[in-house]
Amino acid sequence: MLWDNKILEKTLNNCFNKEKINRKKEKKMTRSDIIKMIYQKKGNLLIRDVEKIVDILTEKISSSLADGHRIELRGFGVFAPKKLAPKMASNPKGGAKINLPERLSVKFKAGKLLSEKINKKI
Repeated sequence: MLWDNKILEKTLNNCFNKEKINRKKEKKMTRSDIIKMIYQKKGNLLIRDVEKIVDILTEKISSSLADGHRIELRGFGVFAPKKLAPKMASNPKGGAKINLPERLSVKFKAGKLLSEKINKKI
């Protein structure tokens, strides 16, 4: 195991604390921003190792959700697959009716610590 959970949680918390969100002009954080911030915090890792860690994490979360598993990151939140029923929809260009088959979507519910942290910033 490369990192234990406390080190990963602390590193991610420090990464996301760098910039305050301006509610009028929304800022975004990209995959490369996350990689750079983790690399800067953990100087003993090579950037390609940090990229591998981020890739493995996103791949495992994605594949687990695709297999119907729920992902729970204590304090952060829960990712859960949600089955969407088939329905009729309208094409915005021209209004033609289209049939949408049953599909999976991802539902995210913020954890208590994340909610508290976000609401302190307002």
